[in-house]
Amino acid sequence: MRIFGHILTQNGMPDVLRAVESLYSVCDEIFVLDGGSVDGTLEFLKDRVAIYNLKIFEKPFGTIQNQRQFLLEQTPKNNWVVTVDQDEMLSKDLQKELRTIIHNIREPELEDEKRKNPYVIKIPYFTLFKDIKHHSTEDYIE
Repeated sequence: MRIFGHILTQNGMPDVLRAVESLYSVCDEIFVLDGGSVDGTLEFLKDRVAIYNLKIFEKPFGTIQNQRQFLLEQTPKNNWVVTVDQDEMLSKDLQKELRTIIHNIREPELEDEKRKNPYVIKIPYFTLFKDIKHHSTEDYIE
């Protein structure tokens, strides 16, 4: 099984490269879906397709669920998917361990060949930072 990275982006110029680089050592291919960037994000990523083994898609932003589902539908079935947001990254320790963890998980049974979407591992996390660029200060609990 292969490991695919998924990143949703829209106007993510300051952050998206960090997300891509954190998936690069873990994933065989990284799928990026741009929701209509106007800040140069799409052009920036297109210039790095060969460097980071990216496959770039464009789809006007609807909902996060629709965007994620679109990427899942583009991903070959019976593979793994690691998803990060454009402003997130996998830690160095997780990058080192994740490929081994995935390859040590028991292969799915043959009956799973009928699956329509790839397998997904959700890595729980908490985002603990004050980001006044994307959120107003009223969004935070003091």
